[in-house]
Amino acid sequence: MKKLVIAIALVAILGAGTAFADNRPSGFGIGVVGAGHSGWTGGGGIGFRYGLALAAADTYWGIQLAGFGGNLFVGVTGDFLTFMSGSIGGGPVGWYIDGGLFANVLLGNNLTLGGGARLPIGLSFNFNDFIDIWLAAVPSIGVSVTTGGNTNIGLGGGWGPEIGLRVWF
Repeated sequence: MKKLVIAIALVAILGAGTAFADNRPSGFGIGVVGAGHSGWTGGGGIGFRYGLALAAADTYWGIQLAGFGGNLFVGVTGDFLTFMSGSIGGGPVGWYIDGGLFANVLLGNNLTLGGGARLPIGLSFNFNDFIDIWLAAVPSIGVSVTTGGNTNIGLGGGWGPEIGLRVWF
């Protein structure tokens, strides 16, 4: 009986590894990303922003720069943990749950610094390991520090959509 249980466990482990096979390209990728956040209090709730998307060594980077109403926003995201991922039906469509960090700076009348953790949950479309397109919902939580007349420290969070396109080399 023990041998049967061990055999079933090994088959389940091997099957899970195949089911969660990564569908994303490898190498170096560069492209564009659009993202927004709602509910975040640390300079992240400024609407939808566009930026540069980079990927290398299984780390996915986003760099965003926005100017609005006399303010300047600079944000960086880095997703370096893949909790789960897989292919849907063995085709070009895949799914993933990643983990990473973000940091941002909002310059205006006051200076706001923010940072924290993010959990992108998304779909990816891989076209011959040359182009990938992704769409994700990204919950986040973090801290912000605003300096100026009064210094405020806050804990905030929220979620936002993210869409992007990368070309791989």
